[in-house]
Amino acid sequence: MVDLREDYRQRLSGSTRGHAIGVIDHLFDSPIVTARTIEEHLGVSRPTALRTLDRLSELGILSESSPGPRSMRRFVASEILAVFETD
Repeated sequence: MVDLREDYRQRLSGSTRGHAIGVIDHLFDSPIVTARTIEEHLGVSRPTALRTLDRLSELGILSESSPGPRSMRRFVASEILAVFETD
């Protein structure tokens, strides 16, 4: 898990690093997130949360899942889920 976290951190560029690091750390506790959960966890606006989630998706850290309740976009850290499933 530590290696995976470090790999994710190394993929980030300087411009999105601050909020993205917070999201990455949160993913190891909750590998399925929505913009709302990130808004609440980081105390950021919805556009900032979505921009950060989209950036992590572009980097291959997250993938967008089928919408959840009320058509909210859901993002999944599949590599982290795979580690949880094998433990």
